[in-house]
Amino acid sequence: MSHEQPENDREMIEKSYHAEDAAYQSIYRDGVDAYAKTLPHLAQAFELNKKCVSCMDEGTPGGVHAAGSGMLMNDAELEEYFAAASPDEITSHEGCGAARLYAAAHGLDIERSDQYAQEWAKHEADKRGLTYRHIAAPNMKRPSEGHFARTCYYDTTGTFNWDAAEGLTAGFVVSRKYMTPEYSLREASVAMDIAFGDHGLGGKLLSREKPFLLVAIAEDTKRLAE
Repeated sequence: MSHEQPENDREMIEKSYHAEDAAYQSIYRDGVDAYAKTLPHLAQAFELNKKCVSCMDEGTPGGVHAAGSGMLMNDAELEEYFAAASPDEITSHEGCGAARLYAAAHGLDIERSDQYAQEWAKHEADKRGLTYRHIAAPNMKRPSEGHFARTCYYDTTGTFNWDAAEGLTAGFVVSRKYMTPEYSLREASVAMDIAFGDHGLGGKLLSREKPFLLVAIAEDTKRLAE
């Protein structure tokens, strides 16, 4: 069964993609670090204003992140993540790619993946005494038709929010600070799979000249090198 998107859906994704062309021209030319230094309000991207767990999806910025809000983790990874992040809320969202991966891995109906994501997140919230919130498509920072992000932020600070500083490009976020090295690399791989898949940009809009970016973020140069 094909999950390729209709042409009008692709047009919505491409419109969002091209809206960031000017920023990416600078990034591809000068590098992410040099580009970030030109942004006057960059510090605002590191002012964590809410302690909720959201998906790594570029449509759900803010808080701390994990694919499907953590539904791809095993029990041990999940416990470590929640203990380290200490959130007060868990969210799910419409059109979750991680939920589709979860459904496929568990032999479930992929067409009901959003329902599984909501049930999972609500169960985890209830179990941990946290609030639960579902993010509907109109409240997301991307088209409901799919992903346009061409960056994955690999964040070791645990506070990064690309949406809080004007000029930063939209991206998937891996909250590396709260994950094991092994699992966080799997998350980065998930981001790339989504970006290069039918629900993302695919091979048409990503190329050697316009590559997908994996951007490491750290509090100091020593941590960045690691």
